[in-house]
Amino acid sequence: SINATFLAAAFSPVASAAGIKPVSLSLPQLTAQLKAAPPSALIFDYDGTLTDRAADGKSLPASPEVLEGLSALARAGIPVGIVTGRVFNRRSLDEAEKMGIWGPLLSKIPADLRHNIFFSGSFNGEFVSFDAAGQVTAAFARGDARAAPFAAALAQQFALRGLAYPVRGRDWIYASKSDKESAARRVFKAMRKRGFQIDEASVLIVGDDFRVPGGSDAPLARALPRATLVSVGDQYAKALAGGVRRLAERGAAATAKLIQAVLASLG
Repeated sequence: SINATFLAAAFSPVASAAGIKPVSLSLPQLTAQLKAAPPSALIFDYDGTLTDRAADGKSLPASPEVLEGLSALARAGIPVGIVTGRVFNRRSLDEAEKMGIWGPLLSKIPADLRHNIFFSGSFNGEFVSFDAAGQVTAAFARGDARAAPFAAALAQQFALRGLAYPVRGRDWIYASKSDKESAARRVFKAMRKRGFQIDEASVLIVGDDFRVPGGSDAPLARALPRATLVSVGDQYAKALAGGVRRLAERGAAATAKLIQAVLASLG
């Protein structure tokens, strides 16, 4: 399997109490390993992986290279999952920034290719897939109008108890133990249900924040234990989740090159 190839490579990760000492992987090394065992599915984080961040920390639009790469994967029949804390198509209730990824990313994938795209947002609080015509076939319904007063009461109770948990709600609130771990598993199951012949060992998961403790993509490392895990970030991380290899190149440009390496491995 591709994962076995990575683990059998000439790397000796050093375990620490908090995780694994980072081990870098060059793009040529990755390309060679992909040729030996091409992945049959890819799952990406969004911010910092498919996009870069501006100086203010907000994500820039996805580059043409990333958009073309995602479209090429879908055209080649490779299912693509996007797992993020962002929403599908809704303005943030607390910020002016547009938080949905439909406009800046998914809408730019040709409609006839979207059936190979699977999206899980809000840390698995919503799930979206597409039919052959590129129309949404699965999504969560709009929220309950009772959420706003409930959220206000909940926030008040947290404040009285000195708990600094943010509570956001207008026509919905989000309260769940779900995270990117359950989201990635859900995407994987949806791909198989759609008919893609994939197993855990043939999945390539790409993120930018696998540091432990506290990395936003670290839960992805637990989602599919046999998957291959590659980071396009974590430049200063002292320890990464087990099994993660840190690509020597960084950011969305590295992701675009990784996608091209995957496409080349398909022959």
